[in-house]
Amino acid sequence: SCNGQYYNGFGGGTYPAGIDPVGTQVGYGSVTTFSGTPTTPGTYNWNDYVYVPGYACGFYTYSYTLTLTVKAPLTITTTTLPGAPATNAYSTSLSASGGTPGYTFSLASGPLPPGLTLAPGGTLSGTPSTAGTWSFTAKVTDAAAATATQALSITITPALSISTVSLPTASYSAGYAQGLSASG
Repeated sequence: SCNGQYYNGFGGGTYPAGIDPVGTQVGYGSVTTFSGTPTTPGTYNWNDYVYVPGYACGFYTYSYTLTLTVKAPLTITTTTLPGAPATNAYSTSLSASGGTPGYTFSLASGPLPPGLTLAPGGTLSGTPSTAGTWSFTAKVTDAAAATATQALSITITPALSISTVSLPTASYSAGYAQGLSASG
């Protein structure tokens, strides 16, 4: 006699590493649950099938393809920033990868050097006004609202300045040499 149960199963292809199908008997049929923690980014395709009882204890077979895309984790790939002298224009860009493209950058914590701003597109720019080493944490948010942070620091050196304010008088037709003093 026919029991009216339906069954499903694997029909070939590749599951992502770390994901396993587990079949479970439920009522008059079976259900496959795909669970685990994927470990390798990529797009994976596999075939599944369902046998459904039909007329006179025969089976109808339905086959379908499943696709699962495993995205690389969202990260800020910029890990160091170039230094700059105070009072000079500065511009550099932060970069991100993984997640869902469409990245927005912001300051998660800590101060930026006075005079610098971080634009949503990742450009850190402006004219720093104060020397020192500034540590802060940048944050990126992707199009799917996932976030990642990266601790960064930037060293602003003192502005270059010439401290010699006047030169001694020179004599006509006489050799002359005078050094200048600078700092920064």
